[in-house]
Amino acid sequence: MELKLVYRVLRKISDWALSEFYSEVYVEGQENVPQAGPLIVVASHHNEIIDIATLAATIPHRRPLCFWAKSTMFKNPLSRAILTSSGTIPVHRNPDSASALPTTAPSHNNNDNKPSAKSLFASTSETLSRGEVVGVFPEGTSYTEPRIVQVKEGAAWAAVEYVRWSKGEGEGTGKGELRIVPVGIVYTDKARFRSRVCVRYGEPVDLSGYTERILSALASDEDLRSVVRELTMEIEERMVRLTINAPDWDMLYISRMIQDIQWPGDRDVPLPDFVPVSQRITNALASSPNPHLNQAVLKYYSLLRYIGLSHSTLSSLLPSAYLSPERAPLLPSASTLSVTRALRIFVSQILITVLHPRFMLFVPPLMVHIPAYVLGNLAARLLATKGEEEGIAQYKVIVGGLGRGIGLGAAGAGVARFLKRLACTGTVSSSPSRLDLVRRASKWMLCGSGWMGRAKEVVGVAGVVYLVGWALVRWHNALVDGNYRQWKKLRASYTLFAGLLSSPLPPEELAQYYTPPPPVVNPFIKRREPMVTVERAEVKPVRARRLVREVLVARREAEAAMEGWSDRFRVN
Repeated sequence: MELKLVYRVLRKISDWALSEFYSEVYVEGQENVPQAGPLIVVASHHNEIIDIATLAATIPHRRPLCFWAKSTMFKNPLSRAILTSSGTIPVHRNPDSASALPTTAPSHNNNDNKPSAKSLFASTSETLSRGEVVGVFPEGTSYTEPRIVQVKEGAAWAAVEYVRWSKGEGEGTGKGELRIVPVGIVYTDKARFRSRVCVRYGEPVDLSGYTERILSALASDEDLRSVVRELTMEIEERMVRLTINAPDWDMLYISRMIQDIQWPGDRDVPLPDFVPVSQRITNALASSPNPHLNQAVLKYYSLLRYIGLSHSTLSSLLPSAYLSPERAPLLPSASTLSVTRALRIFVSQILITVLHPRFMLFVPPLMVHIPAYVLGNLAARLLATKGEEEGIAQYKVIVGGLGRGIGLGAAGAGVARFLKRLACTGTVSSSPSRLDLVRRASKWMLCGSGWMGRAKEVVGVAGVVYLVGWALVRWHNALVDGNYRQWKKLRASYTLFAGLLSSPLPPEELAQYYTPPPPVVNPFIKRREPMVTVERAEVKPVRARRLVREVLVARREAEAAMEGWSDRFRVN
């Protein structure tokens, strides 16, 4: 078995990245992934390189994944060594590209000048014959859409060619029947720090119904393409079942907002129920249109987007009278919140943030992680396309991870220098104390002469840096969620207070903020139907504080419009 050292290092980095950026990663359907045997994993692809990290970190049995790369990348000896060690498979033409998968099937005629399907997937078939796992993102590109828009035929062709190969020149070398396992990777808010991820491994696609047609001696190219089309449709159906799919953006936004209102504050929908509940709300909205509900909820969602707040944070500061009827007499009207009450909320949040023991304990790991926060957010702001969620998430995770490495490395090096100074300058007493024991151990690790001593010192410093980094990461992750929630409350309380001190926008200027900003369109998506675009006038930039009063009014309107929905989707 190959060691795949590069893959193992990258998988460990993936583990760290997910645990640092996301607060919870839930995995279900582990029983659908066999411990051994050839396997093609077909996953949704809506978050760039983070999807690859998520698959590598969550696949059951920690099975190594192999992904496709252009064969030209293997020409350089150094890059070939790195790619091979990471488990990458060379493909002579990208099997998901339009040129590789034209409207007619890849030719199986050796006299044809076009590359045959056999040659396109030869390396993939050999990899599967060794009982390995091939990871494929059949959508062909990462994108942010309200539903799965396209599923290309690369994965299906790989499966068909492996079946043919295993019964031909590869007969007797395979390690079991091939399985195709669909995977839905669903993010609650993929670009938001400490959001959540749900990874759902579905039931394997049964290939037995296709095998006879694939192996038929009379099968023509068109017969094979028919099989590929049917198999691709089945893969798409499985992927749709494992993810959240809405007919349009507005419907998805309304569904998210209803879910946030139903489960406010810290009472998020449990991840095992997140996808089913979200899809159930979406289906109900689509099957029973309610213009009044849709308009009120979408308006509230849009205004929250423009001022940069979430309903959960707002409701933690101003509990909803609608969701807690027994408290209604005690609460001021959300739409007539007084400046005095807003000031009290702001001052109380400052005191809670600064004086809470949780924050005081969090200061040391927070200082070490400042480079991660600063660099990650700066890279997302400067390098990512505005509004492109997957790009923002990718830069936050990757550049933030580099910043985290800088901070942890500096802290570890500082501790190593301190221990070396302590060990090399002090003396151990006849009755050693705990400090003397630390000094003695540090001297053995960090103080030496000659090349052996230097080598031991390098290993000692590396060990100290690793242990310090491990401890700080565990320390940070244990306290970050509570402090991050409190930071959002403090920021929201300031926005509320500043908003009530500011003059509101005139009514004629408010309407432009009732509709969410249009999403970024991915030019690489091949849509089955022409995209319906609605021309929208450019929205004028506005200070968040000037929309606060309107947000509070919109919140009451949205909650009132939801009265008939209160118990339809609640999870016990």
